Amino acid sequence: MDRLARIPLLPRAWRGQSSLPAPPPLPSPSEMNPRIATVARRARAVSPDTRVGFVSEILRMGPYRAVPVLQGERLTGMVTENDLLQALLKAADATARARVREMPVSALMTPPMAFATPAMRVSEAAVLFSATGAEALPVIDEFGAYLGMVGPSDLVRDLVRPFRPPVVGGMATPLGVYLTTGAVSGGAGTLALLLMGLVMFVVHLLCFGLGNAAQTGWTAAFGDPLAALPTSLSIAVGDVLPYILQIGLLLILLRLSPIAGYHAAEHQVVHALERAEPLMVETVRVMPRVHPRCGTNLVAGMMILLLGVTVLSPYIGEWSYLLSALMAFVYWRSLGGWLQQHFTTRPATDRQIESGIRAARELLDQHGRAPYAPTRPPMRLWRMGFLQIFSGFCIGWSLLHLAIYLSPWLHRTLMPYLGDLMLF
Repeated sequence: MDRLARIPLLPRAWRGQSSLPAPPPLPSPSEMNPRIATVARRARAVSPDTRVGFVSEILRMGPYRAVPVLQGERLTGMVTENDLLQALLKAADATARARVREMPVSALMTPPMAFATPAMRVSEAAVLFSATGAEALPVIDEFGAYLGMVGPSDLVRDLVRPFRPPVVGGMATPLGVYLTTGAVSGGAGTLALLLMGLVMFVVHLLCFGLGNAAQTGWTAAFGDPLAALPTSLSIAVGDVLPYILQIGLLLILLRLSPIAGYHAAEHQVVHALERAEPLMVETVRVMPRVHPRCGTNLVAGMMILLLGVTVLSPYIGEWSYLLSALMAFVYWRSLGGWLQQHFTTRPATDRQIESGIRAARELLDQHGRAPYAPTRPPMRLWRMGFLQIFSGFCIGWSLLHLAIYLSPWLHRTLMPYLGDLMLF
């Protein structure tokens, strides 16, 4: 609402279609009676040719029960939940309702019952709400340009809004998107999270085995040149190259797997929830694939830390931990964002986006039923999904141990490459 602050305090009357008279003068304003410019919010608006079905999603996700319709920057009308309800009730059957959802919103919009101006006081807006029964007022400037929306709840600064979850996290699984607030969850269930842990174990197993095999081949082919290097450099090179190879293989396998698409869909639908955007494929598709709270950022920090310690410890000893930690602190988000964009996510298909949307709608439904329900710490930890994924990883590790124990051939074949992993 930075633009609101530049509007003159005494705007000329808007020459719109509303016939409601201006509110009566009130006592002198005070700090407890701020101007609308300080409380109004920039809410989503649509053009006259926007589909009714798209507008219904805006109403469902947004904080207001009305959507402004703009021609350019100028407010031309409003569409309320009641307008949509009446149009749908008049439809004779499902086919007629489908036609209503495909109609342009201009067929349903009506002139605003009233409007607020940036210079109007909160007390004046309260009079308008009481006089009109409106649940939201558009905020317009002296030329009729739309600036935002204001509702009764915006006039009460400390009002709690339970509809939208405070923080939404999520995970990608081979079977779809999983979303959670810690108190409620939606989307892929426990089986999908266990399968995700099992898949991560298999990927880790492949990377570990191939990395060790490559290290063996590297040592056989270049052992003499490495031995000729200074001891500290020889150790650093011998340790760093297998590490880089394992990480590179892990990233490539993740990029090629369907999990990367579900990961992108998870991020995009969380962005849509945080921005109160409609949960529709065309809207979610344009959301960013990178999210600042992604666990990839933590992995990137650990990569920087481990790589830094491995490279620097032969030269500066224990100081390598401090320097590597400082580098991880500075660059973990930058590297994490780059890894998300190029490796751990890829453009999601419509099917994967729809999986994220279903998870989000289920999450909102669960949250709306009990927004303040207390959650015990063990249940909150369970709903975060980490325990299920760790359990799936342990299942894979246990099955591998059992297979190697029962098969001498597997023991002879795999142990040269998985010795360190089997001690885990």
